[in-house]
Amino acid sequence: MSLVGKGWIVSKIPAVIHLVAFTTGIALITAKSKLAAIPRAIVIACVFFVGIHFEAYRFDDYHVMADVLALFSIVLLLRLDKIESANSNLKLAALLGFLSGLAIMTRLTDGVALCLSTALAIACLAKTRRVACLIAFSCVACVVVFAVVSLTGDCLRDYATSTILHAAGPKGGLASVLTRPWLLLWNTLVFLAARPQLMTVLYCGAAAASWTWLIAPFSPAERPRSTIKATVGLGLLAGATVMLWPAIQNGDVIVTLSALWVIAAYGIVFFLVYRMALEALRVRGTSIANPQRIILFLPFALLLAGSMSSAGYHFGLYAPIAFLILVVVVLFPAPFEKRSLRSCFLVIAALMAVSGAYSKTINPASWHSYRSFPMFAHRIVVQHPTYGTMIIDDSLHDFVGGICSVVKSGGRTELLSIPFSYANYYCDIPPWQGFVQTFFDLSGREVIDDMMTKLQNSPPKWVLYQRQLENLAMHEKVFNNGRRLPQRDLDEFIVANVVAGRWKLVMRGQDKAGSDWLLLKTD
Repeated sequence: MSLVGKGWIVSKIPAVIHLVAFTTGIALITAKSKLAAIPRAIVIACVFFVGIHFEAYRFDDYHVMADVLALFSIVLLLRLDKIESANSNLKLAALLGFLSGLAIMTRLTDGVALCLSTALAIACLAKTRRVACLIAFSCVACVVVFAVVSLTGDCLRDYATSTILHAAGPKGGLASVLTRPWLLLWNTLVFLAARPQLMTVLYCGAAAASWTWLIAPFSPAERPRSTIKATVGLGLLAGATVMLWPAIQNGDVIVTLSALWVIAAYGIVFFLVYRMALEALRVRGTSIANPQRIILFLPFALLLAGSMSSAGYHFGLYAPIAFLILVVVVLFPAPFEKRSLRSCFLVIAALMAVSGAYSKTINPASWHSYRSFPMFAHRIVVQHPTYGTMIIDDSLHDFVGGICSVVKSGGRTELLSIPFSYANYYCDIPPWQGFVQTFFDLSGREVIDDMMTKLQNSPPKWVLYQRQLENLAMHEKVFNNGRRLPQRDLDEFIVANVVAGRWKLVMRGQDKAGSDWLLLKTD
């Protein structure tokens, strides 16, 4: 924004670039498959909508940047096995190192997973100057990391301390974070064992089977037998769709079927590891049929990395699952050459695509206490005094706009917005003392204690506090093994100041999720 100004429309240009890059990456990889045009289009739609199904997925967020880097890493790795020129391999390895370095600086866990899985793929796929390619990859990745850190003005020690060590604290500590990839398989199996998920799988299977064996084989030359089969198939398909409709609307079709893909990922990767171990022991007849299948480790590594932030559950880890689907389609063509398997897969993929498109239309973005309105509903165009033309939810504009009017009524002032500084942005007031966010799984004890000390000694004139005790309790249970988070101390500190009359409650509101919004005046 310092380069192109504060315009809201200008700030959306990166989001458009991310969208184009995301879809281009999917299309480039799908083009490597042996599917025909229509099946390929179904796969593209499925991968796209599964990939963005996480409720908080936005194209102006860091998640999509990391996903784009992973997609283009897959594109380059698919080329690596086809090239025997030493110079070309070195160039590809350097490009892969550049992408991995950027991924590390975008999101550490995903970046490290991308870096390690890419290095493994280079070691297995490069046909010439393998060691030189690995050195080029590693050197370029390190240079990118050093360059980005130096541009921020931090030293490597500060970066490592804040990003690697302190960041794990709000998630339950480093030891707890590292155990979650081992919990992912178990938690997914437990999730699938529940009756609603089993019924969703059953109805999806019924839809796929009715299309594959009753409707698709229809032939006018085999009437009336073929007509009867197709009619029965249409009835079964319609019945399965009706039973699935609630799950299609809310996106549960993707949530449930993604769990099956998680199980499949573990199975495929364990099989590849087994084959690689036998090959390393030089057991006759155990070489991997297609060396490119080593690329499957990339989405699997991203899946494990994502589980560190999801408490070991597959919820929200839809981009790695989408990439897994994409890579399986390209690297395992044999099953899709069989009409019945291909047809079943495409029906399932189409159901996932429809579910993703419908649920995103109803709920484009949400996170904890915030849920957006359906697309094109309750949106207004406003002329912001700082950011120019903006499109915003009408209720959000009324709420935050009212806060800005009160806060700025006495001239320029200070505002602390807890846990996120959205009000600072909309009111065009810098975050007080640089506290941009203090959310439960993002800020540790040292940040909260520092804030409380400063609030005690010299508070800002205004404090906007989103009080969400149920959400806080959930984070304590899921990420901190039920132990108290420092944000609970902060909550008690704020409430004590209000009860004692030191801080005055000026405005109060409640959102749909039950959060209390308190605008407090401290003087």
